[in-house]
Amino acid sequence: MHEYGDCSFCGREVKEEVAALDYCYKGNLYVFREVPVGVC
Repeated sequence: MHEYGDCSFCGREVKEEVAALDYCYKGNLYVFREVPVGVC
């Protein structure tokens, strides 16, 4: 688990969650599942 600092926009605590990430590259869509992200 990565330790995040506080949110640079609102100052609240940032917690790690798992999300899907959609990425388009050279006309192809790639979907990455279960990517750890920091969310405030």
